[in-house]
Amino acid sequence: MRNANHSDRGRDVSEPDDQHIFELWDMRSRNQIASFQSEDEVLSTVRRLVHEHGPAYGTQLALGHENVTGKSRLIATGDDLVRRAERQRAVAPH
Repeated sequence: MRNANHSDRGRDVSEPDDQHIFELWDMRSRNQIASFQSEDEVLSTVRRLVHEHGPAYGTQLALGHENVTGKSRLIATGDDLVRRAERQRAVAPH
């Protein structure tokens, strides 16, 4: 699930920012929208996208996580992802 533009060439893959990647996917088109270093960044983007494109857009989003070894797992999709993003905003420091 790693972004095609991401390259480890010339980088030490043990660097802290390379420990994991959170990925936001469009399930309808099966395209990766973006990759992030933190779940908070993804959830903020989900909230922005839903605000810009409407609630129905959130139903086609998926959040995945890839660790440094390349193992991927699905975290949340659709309405569950949107609710997760809204909960994160409610508990985030202002």
